[in-house]
Amino acid sequence: MSNILRKVKCPHCDGSGLRTLHINPITLFEMHEQMPDQKINFIKAVRTEWDIGLREAKEIVEAVIEFSNQLSDNSTQEWEN
Repeated sequence: MSNILRKVKCPHCDGSGLRTLHINPITLFEMHEQMPDQKINFIKAVRTEWDIGLREAKEIVEAVIEFSNQLSDNSTQEWEN
């Protein structure tokens, strides 16, 4: 599986430039599995892991949670059919 590339404001240049993050989705999902009901701690962990701002981390975490929920909804529907 390839990395997710995301452009974020560079904290080292006070937001005057952008940098590309190489985020491994497997790492994100493993982090989510370790703290499925702890959104704030998940956001903190993502910020620490990739040295990004609160808004960027929150967007990533919410996308992972939404994707996980959709996967679990789809698997539940398949079992019911």
